Amino acid sequence: MSRHSTLRRAPQQKRGQQRVDRILDAAAQVFADVGYEAATTNAIAAQAQTSIGSLYQFFPNKDAIVSALVARYVDQLRTVYDSVLEDQAEELSLEITIGRLVDGLIDFHLTHTGFMAIFTRSPVSEQAKATAEELAYENHARGEQLLGMFVPNLPDKKRHLYALIASHIVKGLMPLSDIQDEHFRAAVANEIKVALLAYLESIRERFNEDTTSDQQE
Repeated sequence: MSRHSTLRRAPQQKRGQQRVDRILDAAAQVFADVGYEAATTNAIAAQAQTSIGSLYQFFPNKDAIVSALVARYVDQLRTVYDSVLEDQAEELSLEITIGRLVDGLIDFHLTHTGFMAIFTRSPVSEQAKATAEELAYENHARGEQLLGMFVPNLPDKKRHLYALIASHIVKGLMPLSDIQDEHFRAAVANEIKVALLAYLESIRERFNEDTTSDQQE
């Protein structure tokens, strides 16, 4: 999904792009403060310190704003995943890879205001649901990539299921990291790593046992 796919008018100059980015930054803050459903275009325009007319030059409605914001999050999330799940990650242990991945996702959450408001909540709007699913899809697809690295012969259906469960483990526990206390946040991060590692190791052990049984038969 292109960031400009929901724009009423794509910015042609640097100033226009800066205005769009400012509106998206403001929307992220408003979504974080009051939630997607309670957010209004007037509140977003005020947060962006721009007129509502200027906002409507680029975005026809709030759904278009959240669609563009999600597209930006997906692009940025890909960078996080790519930095962890690169080729040499196959040479690292599962524990180290999961540790880096969880740390990267928590850091992303803490430095991208509004991300959790979209990622962990279920918006009413059908368009908002569809765009929020982009984030879920990206996380699920990367879960399949991770499983493919460490359990390479896992059947497609099982890899799909296990990646779905793993992504929901992260999604369910990640909001607990939204705490100002650094010690508590570090403890939460560690527990997410423990839970995810235990689950993925159990998959590897079960698959290896099933493979051995099949070979013996």
